[in-house]
Amino acid sequence: MEVGPLWYGGAIYWRGVGPLVTLHGKVKAAHYVNILGDQVHPFVQTLFPGECPLYQDDNAPIHTAKIAQEWFVEHEGEVGHLDWPPQSPDLNIIEHLWGYIWSQNYVLDSLHHLRFRH
Repeated sequence: MEVGPLWYGGAIYWRGVGPLVTLHGKVKAAHYVNILGDQVHPFVQTLFPGECPLYQDDNAPIHTAKIAQEWFVEHEGEVGHLDWPPQSPDLNIIEHLWGYIWSQNYVLDSLHHLRFRH
């Protein structure tokens, strides 16, 4: 069993929710780019075929790293990247979802399942 911090990434969109991605340890920009390629890109291409949906992150350093910015340039026309000011939690809708989950006494039962805390 791996020990260390866990990193969770999630996606929400107007029709529902996307996959929950879990990583162990410190997440670096290269890990984030792998998530973009392995999870985000196929997800948005499946949901929005022939469209260029906008993707929003929270401007963490791994999101603003050169390698991550280059990924969006390489996939221009397939996945758009929403530019917005850093440290703006009121504009990041996923933060409100995480807050709701924790306020309703949900806990992560395992790496991929939420359950209600008794």
